[in-house]
This record gives sequence, structure tokens and C-alpha cells, in this order.
Amino acid sequence: MMSNQNNQYLFQSIEKSKKNKILFISGSSTYDIDYLIEERKKLLPYISFLSKKNVALIFRENIDLIRYLVLLDGIAASIIIIPIEISEKIKKELLKKSDTQFIFYDNASLNFDIESHNINHCLKKRNDIQINYLKSNWLITTSGTTGSPKLVVHDLKSLTISTKINDQNATWGLLYRLEKFAGLQVFLQSYLSNSCLIIPQSNESLDKLVKKFNDNHVSHLSGTPSLWRKLLMLKKVELYNLKNITLGGEAVKENILSALKKKFPKAQIRHIYASSEAGVGFSVNDGLAGFPQSYMEGSYKNLKMKISKNSTLLIKSNSTAKDYYGDDKIKIENGYIDTGDLIEIKNNRCYFIGRENGSINVGGNKVFPEALEEFLENYPNIKMAKVTPRKSSIMGNLLEAALIISRGVLDEKKFISELREHCIKNLNKEMIPSFFYIKDSIELSSSGKLKRNE
Repeated sequence: MMSNQNNQYLFQSIEKSKKNKILFISGSSTYDIDYLIEERKKLLPYISFLSKKNVALIFRENIDLIRYLVLLDGIAASIIIIPIEISEKIKKELLKKSDTQFIFYDNASLNFDIESHNINHCLKKRNDIQINYLKSNWLITTSGTTGSPKLVVHDLKSLTISTKINDQNATWGLLYRLEKFAGLQVFLQSYLSNSCLIIPQSNESLDKLVKKFNDNHVSHLSGTPSLWRKLLMLKKVELYNLKNITLGGEAVKENILSALKKKFPKAQIRHIYASSEAGVGFSVNDGLAGFPQSYMEGSYKNLKMKISKNSTLLIKSNSTAKDYYGDDKIKIENGYIDTGDLIEIKNNRCYFIGRENGSINVGGNKVFPEALEEFLENYPNIKMAKVTPRKSSIMGNLLEAALIISRGVLDEKKFISELREHCIKNLNKEMIPSFFYIKDSIELSSSGKLKRNE
């Protein structure tokens, strides 16, 4: 395998490839290389006016976002990727902050004071302006766990510095929305390898998507631990052809790794550390949670890491974002980005314990929800847990635990009573949830993570 760094813009990677190679399957439609080449040839005379302009993309369907990324990368000065699910107010803030000049969209109800287009509108007028190709900036939103999301500035090089050219015969499945860093990484890995990517349609249920993965012989699948938990809870999860499993986006715990090994004994399992700001940091392939302390001592490729005085992970990488767009600045000291992820070292192993700003104040004590969720998910018959705060005038906050439990549990009241006793015996007082709720499902964000900002 080799790193893909020869392309200045996306379209270059398919120009000389086999024209009938299918790159994308979405719904009942397939998109081969010839389709993308012909679409570009048809549209270039009509979109050349976008040369060196700042263009925002707001699409409900992942496949449409991909088509416009391939079309506009190398033409637009900046491509601003706006998540469809955020409020119209925040969309407007991001569009203003990014100095957007044009918008492409697939939702006629959007109402912005910026020139907006769908492709049919563009086809009404040829421009034939000379295009001088350039390195487009890609502006990607952060997770936005507190306040409005920031816009992180990347380009194709920083997004693909760690991308490896894999088997063209591999078939990837996309579990994420494409607007965030994780979804883009899956797309770029598949696209630059000329592999096939199975793309979900908007509002497609997970069980239908997994059936589609089976029907199309998906061999490579990436998801957050929360997404993998949801997938494992489905009645039918064959995925007969699965060879490579990747986890990322959240702290990876031993229990989910063990569950995946049991379900997919022939698949290679790895977990990666990456963020919108730091880019792709490192991967762990030894089947254990956390990562070896030797990584901190310079044993992992060209990556440099250390721990701050506040116990957060600091990373120095050549895939780091250029900066936030606008007045915001990425927190960098001597070339190191402060990730905000707290690290604990045990027995020569580094473990993620939570976000620096993600603790819950319970009676003056800091409780990290990730630690309590892991404890709960290790209890028999708990498939998934989410811990959130409830305001208290006396304690500051009390803890609530939403749980998905096995279908075989018949007496839920007895189950909760026994679980509460288990917590009392094994946890510090501030970590014991005051409220337990049995849920049919736990909602995730568009990037596949537990929603913690509600």
C-alpha cells in the first residue's frame, strides 16, 4: 500500500481509471467512473463562474454531496460543508462566518440571503469562463458539543495524508452522514482506492442498511462504538463478507471490542484516533482498548504526542488542520494541538477517560459519563447506556441513566432494583445514578456519537 498524495484535486484520481468501475451505490442507483466523468464534462461550462469562489454545500442525500465535492474540488476557493440537521439559525451563522458566496442545495425550503442554486438552475446559462485549477479549502464543522460548531480548514492533502491505497475490489459501507470528518474519511479512503462505497439514503433504517451491505458484499466497515453497539443489537447482523472493522470517534472500550471479536471472528479489528482539528492521529491493531504508552515515546510513525499538565492529549501531526476559519483559533502550543481528551496511564497503557469539558458536577465532584457508561454496559443484559445530568438545586446535578436492555428481561422493575444495588456496592456515591430509564433506542448524532449536548 502507498499513500495517495499525487492528486491536487479529487477528479484527478479517477481520470485514468477503468470507466466502468462502479464507485458508488445509493438506493437503486449505481455510479461508475464514466458517469462522473460525463457529468463533469456536461456541467463544467455552466459552473465555471464558481472558479475561486466560496461555495457551500447543503444536501440531504450523501450521494449528492459526494457528486458536488468531486465536481467542485479544484475549482472553488473554499467548499463549505454544512450539516443538513443543524438549525437554520446556525446554518446562517456558519454561512456568514465562512464568507460564502454561493450555495448548492437539494431543499427548496432553505431561505438564505445568498445566491443559491440547484443544478437545474445552473444549466440555464453557459459561462465558459477559463478555470485555473487550485487547491480548494474544505471547511468542515466540529462536533459542536458546546455552543455553535466551529469551521475547521483542511485541504485534500491534509485530509488524505494518512490515506492508503487499498484493494480496488474492496467494498466499503458508509454508516455516517458525510458532512463530518469521519464520514469524509470513509468516502476518501474508498474513492481514492477506486473501491465501491455503499451509501445510505436519508432516513434509511439501520436494519435496511445492513441488509444492503449484505446484498452488496461489504468487506470494510467503519463506525463509532455507539454505532457498532446499535448494529449488534439488530436481529439479523450477518455481514458475511466483513473483513475489516474500524472503530473511532468515541473512546473504545474492552466490552465492544470483545463483542465484535465474538460476532466477527474472521475480521481484522482496529480502532483509530482522529478529530476534525488533529486529522487522523493513529490506529491500534492489538485488540485492546486504549493505546500503548510507547506511542507517547515516539514509536508511532511521524506522530508526536505528550500529555498536558491538565492530563489532556497533545498531538503534533502532519495531517493537522490549517486552523479554524474566522476569528477562532485552534489551541496550538509549540506545534501541538490540545485535543481536550483526558488520558489516564495504567500498566504502560494509555486510556481515554472523557472530554476535559465533558464532566458532570455532582455535589462538587467531577463525574465523567463515559466511565459510568462503561460500568453499566458491563452489567449483564445491558446493551447500551447513556448518562446525562439533571439539574439539582442542592447537588448541582443528579445523574440519569438511559438503558437499552436485552429482550429476555421480563421484570424491568426487578432488573432496575438489582442494578441500583450493584451500583451502590461498587461505585462512589457521586457516580450512582439517581434515575434509571429503560429505552427502546438511544439517539445518536449524525456523526454516530452519543448526543451529550442536550
